[in-house]
Amino acid sequence: MAGLLKRRGQYYAQFYDNSRSPKRKRFSLKATRKREARRRLVKLEEAYLDGEFDPWVDDPWSYDQEEHVPTTTQEALSQFLDRKRQQGRLENTLRTYREVVGLLAQKIGKSTLLDRISTSHLRDFVWEPSLARATQRKRYGHLRTLLRWRMKEYVFRSPSFEGGKRNPKWFRENVSSAFRKAREKAGLRDELSFHSLRHGFCTMLAEAGKSAVVIKEAARHADISTSMRYVHMANEQLKSEVEDAF
Repeated sequence: MAGLLKRRGQYYAQFYDNSRSPKRKRFSLKATRKREARRRLVKLEEAYLDGEFDPWVDDPWSYDQEEHVPTTTQEALSQFLDRKRQQGRLENTLRTYREVVGLLAQKIGKSTLLDRISTSHLRDFVWEPSLARATQRKRYGHLRTLLRWRMKEYVFRSPSFEGGKRNPKWFRENVSSAFRKAREKAGLRDELSFHSLRHGFCTMLAEAGKSAVVIKEAARHADISTSMRYVHMANEQLKSEVEDAF
């Protein structure tokens, strides 16, 4: 029904139906790791079998998005448990979600909107010093699942995370992916990349009159000649504006 393809480091989903035109429908899964690509493909396949997603018609990234309605933590938990119950989750699993989110609601207030929960609230709750590491991991996992279900993105450390073990490649990919989503939401040009922020930062420093040495230190350039390019560009811009004034 659907296959996983890899082209130039990116994974793609390919659906096949002999009765459709074209017979094959391919689109990017926006993933460079096979495990993540497989997870996304399985979700789309399940939606296809349930009749909730048609790869020939629907956008794979918005077909299941509902209109966002602000809800309290308790209301979101109730809706989440109903969805999990329909999916056949065991009552023991639902009880654990109810316990974890219920404790969070008591800490921040049951009437607090889910959108109003800050990252610091989550960090304080998950990283409570008196808790065992296993309890911290349980809180982290259950809250992450709930917040992902509500399409809410938070960044707070997992209790099992150790700084020395972070994979720079995965971190760079995740940050770049977040930038692309923000760029699309803001309606910016597709050619702008996460690296463009670095260029903009250096350009603003140069236009503010900072020296190449300052730019080199701020941007961590390996060679000062790279920093000098921004200074030269700023000088050219200044020269052009002065000439335009007379």
